[in-house]
Amino acid sequence: MLSTITYPGWHAWIDGKPADVGIAYQAFLAVRVPTGTHDVRLAFRSKPLRVGAGLSLLGLLATLGVSIYLFRRERPRCT
Repeated sequence: MLSTITYPGWHAWIDGKPADVGIAYQAFLAVRVPTGTHDVRLAFRSKPLRVGAGLSLLGLLATLGVSIYLFRRERPRCT
């Protein structure tokens, strides 16, 4: 059991093979590990997180593009 709150998107591997991620005590992340020494890896891969990061990057690039356009456009001269 890992003292991390469970949430969709968690993935586990034991010795390089996919393992089921369960829930312990109605709230915490749990992975059944066989007796002995094993390499256990956990990763959080959430589709909404990736979509949100992509949209944030898109917004940042759009803001940068508009800023560059406004900075470089010809300004009217005051006489």
